[in-house]
Amino acid sequence: MSDGSEQRLFKRVSIPLLIQYRFSPFENYATDYSANVSAGGLLIHCEDPPENVATILLRFLPRDGSRVILAQGEVVRATSEGLAVRFLQIDEADQAFLVELIEGAV
Repeated sequence: MSDGSEQRLFKRVSIPLLIQYRFSPFENYATDYSANVSAGGLLIHCEDPPENVATILLRFLPRDGSRVILAQGEVVRATSEGLAVRFLQIDEADQAFLVELIEGAV
């Protein structure tokens, strides 16, 4: 029986990452910041989240600017808080770096 608490697959932490994203290879990148991030996805703050989008192309930078992380994601929810994105494709080295970044923030 559930106690009503939310169950997540991945630990989520508040790390401000500069996020550049677009919904099509033919669009320019928009730029916003992450609200939180996990090994499985992130929440992007955006003023006017689009409706009815399925996939998103991402590139983001940690605060120290040490590397650019590239990923493709699926928009699982668009709310007034922003876009909740689940990673579909991310390079193994980028994924490992992201996990280290998250573990270091806890």
